Amino acid sequence: GKVMKIAMSRLSGRADGKIISQKVKQFLTNI
Repeated sequence: GKVMKIAMSRLSGRADGKIISQKVKQFLTNI
């Protein structure tokens, strides 16, 4: 939802944010 988008947008601002977002996407797709 909106919370995830805000969290993702904040993480994307960091260098390691992209890696975390990729892991989150994989985690969500595995559900």
